[in-house]
Amino acid sequence: MPKRIFALIIAALFILTLIAACSSGDGEKTPGTGDPVDNNAVADAAETTETPYIDQFANLDYDGEEVQVIAMSVPGANPSISLEDNTGERIFDQLYQRDREVEDLLNITIAYTEIADNVGDSMMLAEKMQKAVMAGDCPWRFMLNRIAYGTAAIASSGTIIDMTTLPYFSPQEPWWNRNVYENMSYKGRLFFDTGSISLAYFYSPCILAYNQNLAESYGVNDIYDRVIGGTWTIDYFNEIIDGTAADLDGDGVMKETDQFGLAVDDLSSQSFYIGIGGRNDMANEEGIPTLVVNKEENITRVQKTLEVVGIKERTLYTEGLSGDSYTEKKTRTFKAGRAFFLGYNMSGLIDQLRDMDNDYGIIPLPKYDEAQERYYTYGSPFGPIGICVPTTNTVEQNELTGAVIESMAYLAYTEVQPLMYDITLKEKVARDERSKEMLDIIYEDIIYDWTQCLDPGGLNAVMRQLCTGAKQDPVSAITKIFDKAEAALKKVMDTYEGIEG
Repeated sequence: MPKRIFALIIAALFILTLIAACSSGDGEKTPGTGDPVDNNAVADAAETTETPYIDQFANLDYDGEEVQVIAMSVPGANPSISLEDNTGERIFDQLYQRDREVEDLLNITIAYTEIADNVGDSMMLAEKMQKAVMAGDCPWRFMLNRIAYGTAAIASSGTIIDMTTLPYFSPQEPWWNRNVYENMSYKGRLFFDTGSISLAYFYSPCILAYNQNLAESYGVNDIYDRVIGGTWTIDYFNEIIDGTAADLDGDGVMKETDQFGLAVDDLSSQSFYIGIGGRNDMANEEGIPTLVVNKEENITRVQKTLEVVGIKERTLYTEGLSGDSYTEKKTRTFKAGRAFFLGYNMSGLIDQLRDMDNDYGIIPLPKYDEAQERYYTYGSPFGPIGICVPTTNTVEQNELTGAVIESMAYLAYTEVQPLMYDITLKEKVARDERSKEMLDIIYEDIIYDWTQCLDPGGLNAVMRQLCTGAKQDPVSAITKIFDKAEAALKKVMDTYEGIEG
């Protein structure tokens, strides 16, 4: 659509909105609208201001300028970028269309440099941009990459900017992640972010799937009601899985071919700790990310996770984060009907459970107790969900960069996210209406942290061992490594002091 025509359409729609507003009765509420949604909530994105948010970009014209983006993309299920050959499914088509709308809106072209998916390449991608910046010859306006081993790894390098200085960028809007802005910034300076701009963001939440056939056979019929009623707690979860494991072949050894109450891996075992309100690090009163895992309330939650998740007689634990053991072992057991619950991120459920014969439901991780106000969802930082901007951009270039990033994120929130939610998640993952209801809760509070992203002093490795029961004494294990981890995180944070603005 030509730029001038697009602007005229926007103006006409705005005038029609004003006319409709003037003709409506006092105090009337337009059917189908409601209060603004919480940040991260997946819902229909209704306009919350008189002027459409996208209208601020309508008069910008960058004369066909090319915007180069260096981007990591996971092939197949959840690409973060909209290559033309990704099309074929409606969600990929809509992501592709999102970029075309941004191009037309700003009169630009978007060009991606893509790197394949693996941990080594995400680090290589970050290093590639970092070296280009240090050489003073970086062609890319921004990078889409993993937060872990990617944007977080170079956040203190002095080669990426404080994104809050970007024109148009609005990190507190619902198309960006509230938790990252509040706890992974430094004194209000935000060097990377995540949110709707990347399709992979929607694949990052760690959740639970449960076998509905097993639930019926054990007389457990109230899980959804408990979630909605706020009584889905770790103690109730513990009651359910206690006694559901069985040594099917009677050889006295629990293995993959037996029945388990829970099947998890390193990441999903930790998600229980986050779900019950445990925190590894948080920004202090000065806005500096600080380790808090040694606080009494967090030690208590580590112990609770260990006591529930780390019982080998009833938990099938998948060791490692690669290969068959990670992607298939626990899902094979769950799909075969030999695990009551499966801990996984959304990406794994979409990829692994589409052909499952047994009915299953999806639910958030349980609360610590009924007094906990919200359900918390641990977000995996290992998908291509992070975004950062190199320091080589000029002031003029960053005006365009800010407009591109914000319009891409906003249009993803209003156009891609609803389709992702309704088609990919509700139709391909959620198999019943109650599961679909759970998605609103799952996406409301997605938590990321520095410990998971940087593993300062080896703390994250220790937390995994504690949450899976490989280590049994939280106080001793955390105390032993705390000073080293604190020093490592502080060293990273101290480098921010030398980074301008």
